[in-house]
Amino acid sequence: MHSTEGKSFLSESPHFRNGGIKLFTDGSLGSDSAWMFEKLDFENPASELKKSIKMTLDDIQNIIINAHKQNIQVAIHAIGDYAVYITASMLKEINQKYGNHIKHRIEHLQAVRPEDIQLLKAANIHASMQAIHIKEDFELIQKKWKKAKDYSFPLKSVSDAVELALGSDAPVETLNPFEGIKYAVKLNQSNKADSAFEVLSLEQAINSYTYKHHIIANKPITYGLLEKGQIANLIVVKKELFDDIWSIDDSETEMTMIDGKIVKS
Repeated sequence: MHSTEGKSFLSESPHFRNGGIKLFTDGSLGSDSAWMFEKLDFENPASELKKSIKMTLDDIQNIIINAHKQNIQVAIHAIGDYAVYITASMLKEINQKYGNHIKHRIEHLQAVRPEDIQLLKAANIHASMQAIHIKEDFELIQKKWKKAKDYSFPLKSVSDAVELALGSDAPVETLNPFEGIKYAVKLNQSNKADSAFEVLSLEQAINSYTYKHHIIANKPITYGLLEKGQIANLIVVKKELFDDIWSIDDSETEMTMIDGKIVKS
């Protein structure tokens, strides 16, 4: 990785909006490359590995600082509890040194230690999570994370601490928002708690899939809200959504509007 310190990023124009710069502090659960506290040897790390990690984190920090100074949001991929901790700590330090004029974003946050929830708030960040991953990751988490399985997917705790938007992580998962909402609200169709995973209320989940994206964008956008002046991108569902979320799917919409035009009715 090469430092971008001092370099200017592409300026915005009427035809170009910088949606943010994506960075990574770890890998994934499936590849066993999520950066976890329980899998680190803090006492005897290999010297070359330790040196490499420091260089990488220094590079990431320089990129964030440069973007921060240019008022550009950075979205940092952090799945493991240590990745979330080190990323939030880094952002907190940068905000304290260079000001809180922009909120950066941490992506995924599949494992967050309870003691680090307040760190997220202190770091002045937004969060983006994908509840749909619970569907495939539940068994892997039980198998791979001995400690972190007790604080995986802390949707409610993160939502209580910072602004939380939910997404699909497409094309890894389906674009269908109903599938993600189901796992954000109920862990399974019987509504029994299978683990320590937290859930949101239906209203919180819908808000996190819609207007919360309006907030974490960090700049004025014209979608995600039902109000005058917003682009009319919306759907009307056939049945009462509050009755049974598991019975709803994307084929059961009565009407769909895109850019104010009815495309399905």
